[in-house]
Amino acid sequence: MPEGRQLKILIADSDQYARELIKKWVTRVANLEILEAQSGFDAIFITRTEMPNVVILDVLLDGIDGYQVCKHLKENPQTKDIPIILLSVEGQEPNVRAKALSFGASDYIAKPFYGPELLAQVRTVLVSEEIKLLAELLCS
Repeated sequence: MPEGRQLKILIADSDQYARELIKKWVTRVANLEILEAQSGFDAIFITRTEMPNVVILDVLLDGIDGYQVCKHLKENPQTKDIPIILLSVEGQEPNVRAKALSFGASDYIAKPFYGPELLAQVRTVLVSEEIKLLAELLCS
């Protein structure tokens, strides 16, 4: 990541303890601004107004669930390119990962999650976004 660039990550989970745990891991990424939402509607609003670099989205949210939030964000031209990592207590159920990806998620992680795995996924998504940005700059 270019030095001095402020990265934004939205953590959307109705459980404050879960948000704190996710924050604990993702703050290991340098120069990071953490945004938080506890409902699906808040997640949509914050994503549209703040344009985070990545959204970490729990499936079980108040208002509308994470799948619908993901679908809404992917259908919106303004937010469609923001990577979304879906989290779910549905764990390793056979169709959960496929369902998450079908709604537009970049990836899926089962809860309870393994911290280093979440951190690796966030870093991978952010690096991928940087590569896309650099490619766009080089082509313009």
